Amino acid sequence: MTNHAKEICENETRIVTLEQKLEYQDEKFESLIQDNKEIKKDINELVVAVTELSNTLKMREQDSRKLVELENEISELRAGIKTLKYILPMIFTVVTIVVSVAGVIVNILM
Repeated sequence: MTNHAKEICENETRIVTLEQKLEYQDEKFESLIQDNKEIKKDINELVVAVTELSNTLKMREQDSRKLVELENEISELRAGIKTLKYILPMIFTVVTIVVSVAGVIVNILM
């Protein structure tokens, strides 16, 4: 084989090797593109999940504030009931005294 033919064979071997490397790189690149698509999908799903969690937390915060407001109102109602427990007997006593006095006055006038 001549030197020129030998160089042609070596060049063809290099071309085949480079084509194989290029094919491997193309496959690797396609795999990376597919992985990237899957990662983007996963990220979108995570964004949706985080948004839902954020909305849930906001609702819980609102519920917590409402609960505190209700607890305060209940405390005020309890205080009002305790006040009524002390005031009502006094009112009843005053009414009883007024009725008794009225009864005595009516008996005196008759």
